[in-house]
Amino acid sequence: MLKYEWPGNVRELKNRIHRAIIMAESENLSETDLGIKVPKYPSDGSDIVNLAQHRVEIDTELLLDAIKRNDHNISAAARELKISRTTFYRLIKKCKIKL
Repeated sequence: MLKYEWPGNVRELKNRIHRAIIMAESENLSETDLGIKVPKYPSDGSDIVNLAQHRVEIDTELLLDAIKRNDHNISAAARELKISRTTFYRLIKKCKIKL
């Protein structure tokens, strides 16, 4: 929780904790329970950010979520993301997603 930047306000933090407490499957709350994703920056403390790698990570997460929400229907997932099927398949290949 300390590594997450919390772009919202205290109300967002409070709501996420309440929801996580109710929905958590264990006694310890995780990133998943809170609905956050802590960015994975280089461990050497450097401020260098690899934009291409972060883009692939974000694209992968968005694609997988869309595929899951649409029951593996690629056409529906592409429509939801407002991209063509061709672009969707190109991103799947770029992100090395196995269907």
